[in-house]
Amino acid sequence: MGAIKISYPCRVRRLLVRVVDSNWEIVRDTRISSKTLAKSQEFPAGSSSRYLGFCFEVLDANGQVLYRRIGNDPLNRITEYVDDGGVLRCTHASGHEALIDVLFPDLPQVEAVRFFSSTEAPLEIDRQTDSIRNQPNAKLIVKTNK
Repeated sequence: MGAIKISYPCRVRRLLVRVVDSNWEIVRDTRISSKTLAKSQEFPAGSSSRYLGFCFEVLDANGQVLYRRIGNDPLNRITEYVDDGGVLRCTHASGHEALIDVLFPDLPQVEAVRFFSSTEAPLEIDRQTDSIRNQPNAKLIVKTNK
């Protein structure tokens, strides 16, 4: 992770992203003048780069991670139920909507925010061109405006 030291409170950026099925949309992008955030997280010891679950990362221009938060996957749409025969089954729910609200330091070095979910197929959205294309591992990349 980046060697940059973040002093709190600091300027903060808040992104609200809506995901409906596999469609990602930025609903709100807000700057907050001063706030103290939870510290950046490393992946658990022994985990690989193919981490299962959900996280978001704040990147600099070189792709270096400046800030990361790991959490429960809001895109997990698997529902468990017991069928008529008493067997536990799983189904992938459709029509699911999730709101993802993230806060991160609004630093001059921040170039992009990358979201990962082990639930969704890889997707990248470039906010500068609004183009959508497949991208290994990344689910949504938001290019920040300086």
